[in-house]
Amino acid sequence: MSITQQITFMIERLSLDDQRLLLDLAKRLISDDVATPDDLEAIAAGREEYRQGKTEPLASVNLD
Repeated sequence: MSITQQITFMIERLSLDDQRLLLDLAKRLISDDVATPDDLEAIAAGREEYRQGKTEPLASVNLD
């Protein structure tokens, strides 16, 4: 049995209150700023555009 399966097996046996407590703990332990596959793809695309000179300096962008 994999670690994920073992954890799932154990969590399913907890009371709903204990599951909520565990969820709160997990949220504190796991950073929410982890790049997703879509984020990584967008970063790579942006770097490639920069490499090809297809970007504009921020000073030239009208932010109003």
